[in-house]
Amino acid sequence: MEPTASSPRLPPASSQERYIGMRRPLWIMLAVALPIVASSAAVWAFSSASSSNNPAESSVVADTAGGLSADLAKGDNIAGVSKDYVRPTQKDIPVLTADPDSKRLYESIRACFPDDARESYNTMEQKLCYEELVNKAAETYNPVALINSVKALVADRPDLLTACHDGGHSASAILTRRFWSSSGTYDEQLSQMRAIMDAADDVCQNGYVHGFYDEIGKNNPNDDSFRAAGQVCLEMQRFGLDCPHGLGHTAWNATKDFEKAAAVCGLFPGEMRYGCDDGVIMYIPDEKYRDVGPMNYDATSPGFDPKKFYNDAVKVCTWWPKDRPGDPEPLRGCWRGIVSGILWRPITDLNKHFEYDGYLKPAQELMPYAEQACIDLGPEGEEVCIREWPGMVIFMVENEPSRVEEFCSTMRKYKERCVSDTLAQMDQNKDFDVEISRRDAAD
Repeated sequence: MEPTASSPRLPPASSQERYIGMRRPLWIMLAVALPIVASSAAVWAFSSASSSNNPAESSVVADTAGGLSADLAKGDNIAGVSKDYVRPTQKDIPVLTADPDSKRLYESIRACFPDDARESYNTMEQKLCYEELVNKAAETYNPVALINSVKALVADRPDLLTACHDGGHSASAILTRRFWSSSGTYDEQLSQMRAIMDAADDVCQNGYVHGFYDEIGKNNPNDDSFRAAGQVCLEMQRFGLDCPHGLGHTAWNATKDFEKAAAVCGLFPGEMRYGCDDGVIMYIPDEKYRDVGPMNYDATSPGFDPKKFYNDAVKVCTWWPKDRPGDPEPLRGCWRGIVSGILWRPITDLNKHFEYDGYLKPAQELMPYAEQACIDLGPEGEEVCIREWPGMVIFMVENEPSRVEEFCSTMRKYKERCVSDTLAQMDQNKDFDVEISRRDAAD
């Protein structure tokens, strides 16, 4: 489709092939964000594969039945990190040389964000400009050009980190469709997935990781697909729990069923299992499951009913499997997941409509409802639920400690804990940033 006179325009691509792109919805991810990095060796492998006659490497996903078997549902854990596979270190992942396509695309994207409009991704005009360009770039350019462009954007404008997340989603979706096939054996799929994640394993709000796992879930994954995706997750330790969270997206998109999705997440050990559960739950507000959803979580709309919304939210974990093999706390992941995925959705979405002074009061009005929903989960669920609040508060106060007490002031039972836990988490985040910088320097 040709851009209209008022649409942002892409520079012409050179001799790049056309790729099919898919726009990805943005959700708030609160992980520590670092620049996108890329492996030139893996990208070279992609270039070679594009002219290959091997359908497992160069075609879109094969038309297979996919799905889960009874064996996967038994809950056996995946093997763990392979001894014969070594992830590249930061030193081994050089920044790709800026090719002409990347440079032209970057200049077009950069033009959406004037220097005198800091934090401009929060304005609708700049956001639409960027999203339209990324969409068109995903259909026109080599994905590496898109990766390079959003990487350069954030290096120049750290305040546009959220924009980088969107670009990472689009790039990994393209690469995953092109270079992975569920028709392959476990070893073949594992090799393909490793190559995709080595190509650009950014942690730019983990957009690349999320796009990768979203795409797998939408394209006929089978038992071997889930096991290979889980294995790759274990090998990407630097992503923490955000990688299994991404596999939770895959599990939901492939099954649309709590029992089956929980079985996929049961492949993981320990905390990774619950991070995966979290990734399943976040989809519920936007889709119908049993007698809940799609949920109206737009607190600015006339039809928003906070009492109904939060009553429905509490129902969700009553449907989560309570007897997952080998799991002493089968509901823990669901209790965690409904915090960011459901309870806080009306609150965090206010950030899309207003600046802090504009969304403070409506957010404060919703806080007691979300707090009561945590309490209604029962004693064990209540504690797990409340422990997840600091990350949400940090996002809403824009990481500003002086705002925390004011923001938490309308809570009833947990007001003091909201303040103390959030400030403590802010201090831990600072220490973590310092440690990550030290490790990267050492690499």
